Amino acid sequence: MALLLSCFGVAVLGMIGLLLFYPKLTFRHFSLDTFWIPPLLGAIVILATKSLDISRFWQGLTAPTAMNPLEILVLFFSMTFLSAMLDASGFFEWLANRAAKRAKGNQFLLFFLFALLAGILTIFTSNDIVIITLTPFLIAFCKKTNIDPVPYLVAEFVAANTYSMLLIIGNPTNIYLSSAENIDFLAYLKVMALPTLFAGITSFALLLLLFFKKLKMPFMIVTDEVKIKDRFLFVASFVLLSSCIILMALSSYLGLPMWIISLGAAGLLLVLLISYGFIAKKSMRPLLEGAKRLPYSLVPFLLSMFAFVMAFDQNGLTIKIAQWLSSFSSPLLSYGISSFLSANFMNNIPMSVLFSTLLVEGNAGQEAIYSTIISSNLAAILSPVGALAGMMWMSILKEKKVSFSFLRFMGYGAIISIPTVTMSFLALYLVL
Repeated sequence: MALLLSCFGVAVLGMIGLLLFYPKLTFRHFSLDTFWIPPLLGAIVILATKSLDISRFWQGLTAPTAMNPLEILVLFFSMTFLSAMLDASGFFEWLANRAAKRAKGNQFLLFFLFALLAGILTIFTSNDIVIITLTPFLIAFCKKTNIDPVPYLVAEFVAANTYSMLLIIGNPTNIYLSSAENIDFLAYLKVMALPTLFAGITSFALLLLLFFKKLKMPFMIVTDEVKIKDRFLFVASFVLLSSCIILMALSSYLGLPMWIISLGAAGLLLVLLISYGFIAKKSMRPLLEGAKRLPYSLVPFLLSMFAFVMAFDQNGLTIKIAQWLSSFSSPLLSYGISSFLSANFMNNIPMSVLFSTLLVEGNAGQEAIYSTIISSNLAAILSPVGALAGMMWMSILKEKKVSFSFLRFMGYGAIISIPTVTMSFLALYLVL
């Protein structure tokens, strides 16, 4: 037990240290994320020392359950690929340009439109996709119009990690946690609609208060025209992504797992793009660029943390934590607050892997499950450690030379996240 806890502590502290000081290793034109290395090494140690039986780990990876991490990875990567291809067509940039034109020099309207755009795109793609695609555009746009990018970047980040709660596909943590109780697409949406609405209104009101003075200044009216770069790519990716979301909403009625639907849509898009490229003699560059943007680091990271959770279960630690959390009079608060804090210590993905087991072991009800889902999304707003989206966002800002420190992130994050998560819990209480 001592070895297991030591390995876990070193893995988490190592991950946080690398995120803060050495987030990437660069070799000429190739860069590598580093955050997954300590958890992977820790997982190797616990497997080598029998703190986790290799056969038990393999059974967990191959078990035909809704919490199978390999199936969840397939679902997440398929949806990310579909969204990345839609972005490669120029669709997101075209939408952002249209929003900027409609603002007509009014920063308040522009601020609202960009926050709305980030929220809508997150609902139908994912928070990670919005961070990857919209952040560079916002930085370039603000430099061009000579306005402070910070209000828009913070609003985009908050919206992306707020509206990701609405659908199961908005965040891989939603998928993992809802799988703990076999919650389907529509059942999830019915419960999470009101908490998402409360969180969206609360966070936007706080953003307006924080940046009111900066938004009073006018900005240069946008006249540039942005067009869809590749119409075939746009139509194919848009139709398949939309169809995929609709089919996933009906997955429980169709008797098809969501990962099979998303994999089928992504596979069909891949075949269409390759076939069209050969027939029309088009460049495969958009396809290659989209493939490059997939978050491959998530694979060793998620599997390593899954190994730790299985080791906790094998050594009896999981049941003790679950019993302690279930001893409180309000599981909504005990699971919600503890998961919110845990995500900002170990990141929301390993937190979700751990809590998915705690929810089952503690025989927790819907209040506990959904409050943990809320925290897995909103925890990202408090600190960059809270989610992969925060890590990617800070990395992009550093790359684009936008000054925004870890402490400044936490300053804004505390002001926004705590009232927002409180209002979300209130809405959840009203729903359930």
